[in-house]
Amino acid sequence: MYIGDGQDIEAHSSARGIITNSVSYDSAVWAVRIIEDDVMINDGPENDSSVQGDTELAREQDYGQHLGNFTLTAYCSCPVCCGVWSGGPTASGAMPVQGKTVAMGGIPFGTRLIINGEVYTVEDRGTPYGHVDIYMNNHQDACVFGRQQADVYLAN
Repeated sequence: MYIGDGQDIEAHSSARGIITNSVSYDSAVWAVRIIEDDVMINDGPENDSSVQGDTELAREQDYGQHLGNFTLTAYCSCPVCCGVWSGGPTASGAMPVQGKTVAMGGIPFGTRLIINGEVYTVEDRGTPYGHVDIYMNNHQDACVFGRQQADVYLAN
């Protein structure tokens, strides 16, 4: 998965784990699209993912232990993001849902996290502890999300 600054992150093997590589744009086997900061992308109302998924907003009493300031990226279930697992269930067996599903290692499936005031559930793997990958319904939204930092809390 492309993580910006000419780098990608991928699950390599059980022996090597998660690795990062420099992207060779000339030999990349997946599609590369560079989006400028000043370009506005509009798929039209039929693809407006902001109305899809059920986002649960955290209340003050929902905030539990502060886990840290983590790296956030996004992914979808397309072949670019998920390879041979595209379109299928998450590693936990649940079908991914925008506004709910996140991927993160080192935390049990079903753990609820609060990120930027929204409650998510760990239902997938692919990123190490300290890096949360947020599920999006489409690849364009995942790319636009980019790489961010946010405080992550356990939900009570």
